[in-house]
Amino acid sequence: ENCYTNGTIYNPLNRDVTLTVISDKGCSTTLIKPNYITVYPLPVADFLTLPGETDITKPIIYFENQSLGSNAWLWNFGEQNNLGDTIAQNPYHTYQDTGIYKVILISANQWGCKDTSDKRIYIKPNWAFYIPNTFTPNGDAYNELFLGKGFGIKEYKFQIFDRWGELIFETESLNEGWDGTFRGVNCKQDVYVYQVFITDINNKKHQYRGHVNLIR
Repeated sequence: ENCYTNGTIYNPLNRDVTLTVISDKGCSTTLIKPNYITVYPLPVADFLTLPGETDITKPIIYFENQSLGSNAWLWNFGEQNNLGDTIAQNPYHTYQDTGIYKVILISANQWGCKDTSDKRIYIKPNWAFYIPNTFTPNGDAYNELFLGKGFGIKEYKFQIFDRWGELIFETESLNEGWDGTFRGVNCKQDVYVYQVFITDINNKKHQYRGHVNLIR
């Protein structure tokens, strides 16, 4: 038994096989079969991820194939258990959620020899918050509530003050907005002050303070 190796990446190597037989009388004969064994090369699978680190607000990852000696590729991006997500040479993938994903690349050459490389992608959580500066609670079913929108928010407090500093609305629900009333009475068209306290998904605290125009 003999193990043959091929130190190249791109070319097959042919090996001679020599058989020598010695009799019990000490006589010998040799048989040589030139190029009897063909040793095919192994490719080298490798890839880069671009960007190297990202979060869920920018979840597109580009994969730069750096394999050597291969002409076929099979990728799995880690969101399912089976291989076969794509056979593209330099693919990209959009991740749908945060987490750590194991990306697997199988590279193969024209003789069917294969090599595997894997790397882990971390899609970090993130958060965002947006709030307008005007709303129109006039009964036309459009823009009737003043509230912020966002995601990745763990704790939330939203307050509205009139120009004299009186608290006229408060909530801890991101889905609840101010309808432009105070104690059941419509507030007059004016400029009001809002204040927002947020703890994001990474446990960092944020405070926003600004003005909103109530237009009827």
